[in-house]
Amino acid sequence: MAKRLASAGLACRESCLTADSIESFLPTTVMIKPELPCSVINFFGCPIHSDTTEQQPRGESLSAQAAFEIIRPKPSPYPLIRIGGDNDGAYLVPDDLSGIKHCLSPGVNNFKDFEDELTTRYDIHCDMVDASSDAELLATPLIQGKQTFSKLWLDIDGSDQSISIAEWLRDKHGDCLLQIDIEGAEYRNLLATSKQDLERFRIIVMELHEAPEAFDNREIFENVTSPILQKLDSLFVCVHAHQNNRLESISSQSLEFDLPRLLELTFLRKDRIPPTASFGSRVSLPHPLDITNEVGREPRYLDYHWMQGPQSVQSKLKKFQDQVQLYGCLYHRKQLAATLQARLKSAIKERLT
Repeated sequence: MAKRLASAGLACRESCLTADSIESFLPTTVMIKPELPCSVINFFGCPIHSDTTEQQPRGESLSAQAAFEIIRPKPSPYPLIRIGGDNDGAYLVPDDLSGIKHCLSPGVNNFKDFEDELTTRYDIHCDMVDASSDAELLATPLIQGKQTFSKLWLDIDGSDQSISIAEWLRDKHGDCLLQIDIEGAEYRNLLATSKQDLERFRIIVMELHEAPEAFDNREIFENVTSPILQKLDSLFVCVHAHQNNRLESISSQSLEFDLPRLLELTFLRKDRIPPTASFGSRVSLPHPLDITNEVGREPRYLDYHWMQGPQSVQSKLKKFQDQVQLYGCLYHRKQLAATLQARLKSAIKERLT
């Protein structure tokens, strides 16, 4: 999350979004009447009327459990592979990348290991946008003819400083991949994107922010979370979920178990699942290829509610390896601190003498 983040810019960006401006480009969203004396919930730039008598939900809402089942991972018909190295910003995707022409990647924030591997190993053209960064600040140079960078927000306000998913897709041909980690702005962008445009993506990798609030606040759930998940469910199946350990889980009142505040999800378009696909017997959570987003911080794992059956031996081994890595990191920090303390004492003693 940290290396792909544009949170400071996005926070400023959200402050410029008003009920009227969002209403203009979300014709089917909740209609805000500014003259009415009522409050508005602003959920990552999605304005929601808090007066339920004025709400106009987007069709029939799912139950919280039905919505959860959409993001609860199913066995992938293709092996999962990790793209982007061993650090934060790497993601697990199905090994079904052959033939994908473009990757759309907003919010790179100076690092593009994920995009570099897609380009060099799979010949996928990667287009990146991030208004908080500049091309010359990227840790690795753009690969000429295969990667582009634009100083733009991924957003839906129609301004000169932003581009929407629909606009971004206009000059693209063939299947695409969407990698989206934009600190909560995924909600308004996915909400505004049509099913026809979403269907252009064979694979979607996303980080879902503040899932507990997205599920437990009824107005947010009915007008934002449920419509987005229903749209995704009509086209995709979730094949992987991973908790980012930078933030904790919070007990969900609607589901009666904990939901992560930072949740990485991988979706595969349903038409990519062969009729004769041989599915694994269970989903591995954590997956052996998952990474610890912040090394040195206690790993966090999705609990048994996310699994289909008992935890696999591979997952148990992965958790053991993570603990070994954590203790090794903490020991190294302790030794380093002791060394620095000894040097400091020695320097002070020399000064005094």
